[in-house]
Amino acid sequence: MKHSFSTHLLLAATLLLIYTGCEEDTSSAPFEVDYTTVPAMSDTTGMERVNLEAGLHYYVIEEGSGIFEVQPGYDEVRMFYTFWREDGTILTSTYTNARTTPQNIVVYDFGSEGARKGMAGMKRGERRLIVVPPNHAYGNVSPSNPNYDLRDDILYYEVEVTEFLN
Repeated sequence: MKHSFSTHLLLAATLLLIYTGCEEDTSSAPFEVDYTTVPAMSDTTGMERVNLEAGLHYYVIEEGSGIFEVQPGYDEVRMFYTFWREDGTILTSTYTNARTTPQNIVVYDFGSEGARKGMAGMKRGERRLIVVPPNHAYGNVSPSNPNYDLRDDILYYEVEVTEFLN
């Protein structure tokens, strides 16, 4: 069986691509998350604690204004947020990788039930630190839930509403 030069060249190029694709490249990690630009959690020393229910509470870091208030239903807002574990581990944030643009969020889909309840009544420009105990977060989720490892944690959400979209 005779093979042409172009067939051999194509085979060599394919093998080269497969070989280089299998090499581990640690020089650049495009999906690595950089938390160095995430602001520290606000200090609530001396601030008024607003109690909601069964340990769920929040602190108003900065007052908002306007006639619109967040309803924990289907409101869509533009906002900044950072989500921490009690030990200070950042779980997610809109500030990662030097981002400076708030995200569009449907409140119904945001975070845990406690985070949504803690956002109720927020106005444009308002910033809160919401403290969510396990019974209002992921305390009763099944082992198949992706948040199962957070079931015993007190969670902290620092949220700033920048705009109402609906």
